[in-house]
Amino acid sequence: MAAAKVNVDHLRREMLLRGWDGGDLAYHSRVSPATVSHAMQGHPVSSTTIRKLVAALLRQPAIAGADALLA
Repeated sequence: MAAAKVNVDHLRREMLLRGWDGGDLAYHSRVSPATVSHAMQGHPVSSTTIRKLVAALLRQPAIAGADALLA
């Protein structure tokens, strides 16, 4: 199983657009909070984990107008 680093800034932005913290992302992606923390620290995670994170983000659309709040 291949491992890769996620773009931490982009992941944080996507989480903010949904009003999620790391625990929310872990819950919705069905991975452990430690795994999300690991990814958010820039450590490599498995391709399976990346797929789960992306799928969770795609299932929950961004909050309308949230992008206007981000600097």
